[in-house]
Amino acid sequence: MTQALPAMAPKLGSFVKALLSFGLTMTLIQTMVMAQTAYTPLRLSGFNHDGIANGVTPGGTVRQAGLSTTTTLDNPSFSSSVLYGKDFRGAVNSSTAPPFGLPTDGFLIANQNNFTDVYRTAPFEGPNIAVLTGADSIDLIVAPSQPANKVNLLVFSSEGASVLRARLFFDGGATDSSYFAPITIADWFLAANTNVLNRIGRVSRNTDQFSGTATNPHLDRAVLNLAPAQQGAYINRIRVAKNAGTSYLMVLAASVANVLDAPTVGNPNVLSFSAFNINWLPNVPNPTNYYYEVARDSLFTDYFPGKKNVRTTSANLNISNLTNSGTFAYFRVRTEDANGDFSAFSDAKVVQLRPTSLAGRMGGSSLLQLFPNPAKVHDGIQIPTDATDLTVVNNLGQLVQFAIIEGQLVINTPGLYLVRLRSQGIWHQGRILIDKP
Repeated sequence: MTQALPAMAPKLGSFVKALLSFGLTMTLIQTMVMAQTAYTPLRLSGFNHDGIANGVTPGGTVRQAGLSTTTTLDNPSFSSSVLYGKDFRGAVNSSTAPPFGLPTDGFLIANQNNFTDVYRTAPFEGPNIAVLTGADSIDLIVAPSQPANKVNLLVFSSEGASVLRARLFFDGGATDSSYFAPITIADWFLAANTNVLNRIGRVSRNTDQFSGTATNPHLDRAVLNLAPAQQGAYINRIRVAKNAGTSYLMVLAASVANVLDAPTVGNPNVLSFSAFNINWLPNVPNPTNYYYEVARDSLFTDYFPGKKNVRTTSANLNISNLTNSGTFAYFRVRTEDANGDFSAFSDAKVVQLRPTSLAGRMGGSSLLQLFPNPAKVHDGIQIPTDATDLTVVNNLGQLVQFAIIEGQLVINTPGLYLVRLRSQGIWHQGRILIDKP
């Protein structure tokens, strides 16, 4: 069968060690693996401000930094600064690239003392940063929720140091954490041993003037190590609180870490339209449990019923009962060892499901009686541009090979066929008669 598979998240292997310089274009990063620790950037929402200037000035006296953000990240009566993206073109640099800036794809690699992880910012258009002043707090939503042994927050402070406190909330069944020990975040222009990312720069909301060097301002990492009882639980919310005072505390992004290598998953063996077999290598000396998931999408936001975080002790499984599966399913698995440590999830495996006999599913020969007047065509039929889950079956209920050429479904062998597809969320089916090759 000639049919394009959906795009899959790439596997990041040893080559990530060469990607430690800030400012790289990294549009496809999902997980970074370094020193047997896997780091996964979280998708956060719930930010209260847009603090990243971006876009191109419309000209005249308009200040693009002020136009494209909603608040200052430091003293408004002094510099009134914000971060900026590499796509920022303001009144000062209307036709040239800025001196530094955040990558426009949102992926940030932070490195300090051989401790490397990866973060992803929220889109530059819209709320993308949490800004806390005075004794304040904010809840950031993690969606989809993620399991972890450790959470890393990408943060910074201005107008002096800030004291950060955080707690985590989990999907049902797990006990929410208490507040972690306070963490002092130094001013973003003062050196500290938590500095992990520089060459970011800043720009004035009032004048579009740049400031900063290759060293400062910088971003810091705040590390939250989960208690053993909470490791592996799915984090769905992060609460960040700040101490009283005149400083500003900002949260830009977060990642989660797991200390074990992820499993290596083999190729699936499709058993039917709703089942497949799959196996994997644990890559851990003493695995005790595995937790697998099967979803309809590669981001694992739409799970098949009963297929989220399912525990098993076997590394070879028959996965079944994938109801209303369509054509594709996505599988991933993680490992727990004898110490209670967890790995990150494996790379997602896409499974192209197929019916063993579409005619059998639809009621045998009665299927053909649904369409007594098949459309007679010479070699193919036009397929809707949004068509998915396309199957072609002959009058014996057997899947046949086909191709799609310039929007036409092409079948090389004459005969009577049933075509089934989904367009605009609705299933369609019909019979065609190919009268010549």
